[in-house]
Amino acid sequence: MKSTNDKIDHIQPGMPFRLKPSEFISLTFDAKKGDRIHWEVKAEGSLSAYLMDYNEFILFLEDKKLTSIDGHEAHAIHSYVTRIPRTGKYTILINNISDRPLATMYEFERHTGLLLW
Repeated sequence: MKSTNDKIDHIQPGMPFRLKPSEFISLTFDAKKGDRIHWEVKAEGSLSAYLMDYNEFILFLEDKKLTSIDGHEAHAIHSYVTRIPRTGKYTILINNISDRPLATMYEFERHTGLLLW
């Protein structure tokens, strides 16, 4: 797999971008326990998208087992609201698992504090 993180500064929420086959992008952010994260990924075909602890992302980069808080493989639309379990660094991983380039877009919102569901 190849990361597209070298062009991450040019990719913003709501802005379409293209992922080549087996290419991934990671979006890393800090969050506090109890923060509510709303994230959504859309593509013109199937891809995988996961929210994970940053340490789990490092293991993914080392070809270890993937462990995530939320996410799925092989969907064109991923939409989640996740409450952060502990303060730390988190990563959203968007991975093109198809054999063709995919037009992709993501949305991201963080709501801090103790919001009730």
